[in-house]
Amino acid sequence: MDSSFSRKIHLTLPRFSLDGSYDVEKTLRKLGINDVFTNHANLTGISGDRNLKVSKAIHKAYLNVHENGTEAAAVTVIEVCLYSASKHIKCDRPFIFLICDEWNKSILFMGRLKNPSKK
Repeated sequence: MDSSFSRKIHLTLPRFSLDGSYDVEKTLRKLGINDVFTNHANLTGISGDRNLKVSKAIHKAYLNVHENGTEAAAVTVIEVCLYSASKHIKCDRPFIFLICDEWNKSILFMGRLKNPSKK
């Protein structure tokens, strides 16, 4: 992203909503986070009970894009304002999208819309 530049555009997106629920245990284990899922877990920092372990790790995401803005996850609203543009881009076929946090350069949402004309 460091070599990116700003440019004004007119972007036409279809309305779309996506939601999903994902079991992230395998991903966490690949990152080396294993003990919390076993009887060797030490979760005393969040509870005095020593007999705790993580039984499920689920990630849920929600994204709704419409003409008034974008709603994501815990209904965090990002308002989008249109201004005069130098280029028109219309997304009327399958596309991949990313919503990034500019401050820490992390990807908050990533997805693929297979059929933009489907409501």
